[in-house]
Amino acid sequence: MANEDNKDSPAKADEKQKGGKGPLKLLVGVVLLIATGGGVAMMAMPKKSKGPDTFGGPWSFAFTEVIANTLDDNFSRFIKFAPTCSYFAYEQAYADLRKADPDFNPSIDEAMTNVVASFRLLEIMKDGSGEELALAARLEEVLESILFPVHVGESVLPLETDPESGLRVGDSQDRFGTFRGAFREHFIEVDAAAKTLKLADGDILTYGGSEADFELRTADGRKLFLDLTKLKPKFKGKVNVGIHGRIRQVHLGRKLAQ
Repeated sequence: MANEDNKDSPAKADEKQKGGKGPLKLLVGVVLLIATGGGVAMMAMPKKSKGPDTFGGPWSFAFTEVIANTLDDNFSRFIKFAPTCSYFAYEQAYADLRKADPDFNPSIDEAMTNVVASFRLLEIMKDGSGEELALAARLEEVLESILFPVHVGESVLPLETDPESGLRVGDSQDRFGTFRGAFREHFIEVDAAAKTLKLADGDILTYGGSEADFELRTADGRKLFLDLTKLKPKFKGKVNVGIHGRIRQVHLGRKLAQ
């Protein structure tokens, strides 16, 4: 009788068999769902685009109005104008996004004031004169590095740290840096374990790790300054570096004298 009690009836045996296959079928179904659904999801997910590889444009950008003293009469005369520029860039929106940088407008105002102060009012008021063209050319030179500063990696603002590598532009770049290559064409090779850096076609240099203004050079001597204080100790790879656009021409617009 005891052996008979331990035996399952045909109905119960059938129920157990069905119950055993249930979880297996469910598992197979889940696997198939993941395999097919996941594949579809991966196919549907758009790839992150880095954007165009070359500069587009030209587009137009308007600077804030300038009121600056000229060289005349011990800097007692001044000129008022609202300059614009045409520019090339990877993205048209980049120039307007620069206005979000808290250093942007103060740097622009200071640069324009300093440039205008080296010219005489009557000379630059003549449209098409050599002095007016010289003023526009000088403004183009100094404003380009502010409108299109050097970026390292995926930093949004030029002095922000690249989130992947921990690299940042050094503080001396604005004053002494001469490297201004196109961002998507140039990179820094980093081997944090070996403590080596290389800029584009320049030499491989060894660093200590605490440098806040480490100088790298290209083969033709262009200088880039980097802050290495937050460089990730295990990072190894290439980090893009350079500018996102360039000024084509500065236009002074309508000028008023006082």
